[in-house]
Amino acid sequence: MLDFVSKGRISAPVEITFQSVGDYPYHWHDCLEIIFVLQGTIQIFAGTENILLNTGDIEIINFNEIHRIVGKPGNIVLSLKIQGKFSKEFIIDIKDIVFNSMVVPYHEQKREEIGILGNLIAKFALSVGGNVVKVDNNTKSDINEILLYLTNNFDIVIHTLKSKSVSSDERNILLARYRRITNYIYTNFSDKIGLREIAEKENLSLYFLSHEIKNLFGDGFQELLNFRRIHKSMKLLLDSNMNLTEIAYECGYSAPRYFSQYFKKILGTTPLKFRKQFRQAWEQKNSQKWKNDIDTDSALKVLESYLLSDKLQNEYDFSKKTGGVTLIHLEPDVAKIFPDTKSVNEALRAFAKIMHQQNKTH
Repeated sequence: MLDFVSKGRISAPVEITFQSVGDYPYHWHDCLEIIFVLQGTIQIFAGTENILLNTGDIEIINFNEIHRIVGKPGNIVLSLKIQGKFSKEFIIDIKDIVFNSMVVPYHEQKREEIGILGNLIAKFALSVGGNVVKVDNNTKSDINEILLYLTNNFDIVIHTLKSKSVSSDERNILLARYRRITNYIYTNFSDKIGLREIAEKENLSLYFLSHEIKNLFGDGFQELLNFRRIHKSMKLLLDSNMNLTEIAYECGYSAPRYFSQYFKKILGTTPLKFRKQFRQAWEQKNSQKWKNDIDTDSALKVLESYLLSDKLQNEYDFSKKTGGVTLIHLEPDVAKIFPDTKSVNEALRAFAKIMHQQNKTH
């Protein structure tokens, strides 16, 4: 199993790891990462957000998003990473999408979707046995299903547009517009850009666009711009020897005092204190001391328990047959493989054992 990779790419197109996390330092990578808490509690500091996750919760880490993970004792975490270049084979503009899953109140509206996403990931992890994933047609099909589900249910722009009473054509126009706007902000944050400039590019009134951005993201344009600038400055504080004045100008601030002011307002500490507190840990990010890999057998048992949980078991379709139960929504032909199964639990346990043994022989 491979470590989290900072400031670069994972070495395989798709990678699954099972770990118990202590205090994993700030890092970022050119991949989409889905963090699935199988047991216990962890805290994720993703960009400027501070998110608490418990058993069954999922957080989506966007491409190159700086994040840190702090776990309480006894946690087990599944991490699914999908490389940027590989993910674009399925969704060409996926790097322009901002995914979200756990930020309240967004999370409260997505409990069912989070459960289904966990189900998809658990079944995929069982099928590959928790190893570095061999990319074949089955893998591509599974990853395509996961990415499409993510896009349809956790893209914050699509999520917001679903609440609007507009036609399908108008929704597509709005989707393209807000993709352009977010991409423009993310690309040009270090320049002196303003909302008026974007409004003119989109042929919209300043008042209308200001309210649309607020409704869409929950924050105004200036807040979004500052969040993006602070994200970049966090990386420079860890990954460069630039002084505060150089970082301030590099991130688009007109003076160091404004940079320090917004940094402290958003993160609750000063840039210098942030660098002093986290720089050394970041330099040792690949050290095994920050986490412990969980052996595959133990991880698969936890995954099996997740699939057998009452919460998800109620979501399966069952068709009663003489002497047993037929599973409709797990792997195809499971019922044929286990015709004498007396319970759903027995079938799932047998299925997990078979998938694990198959992966050991390959």
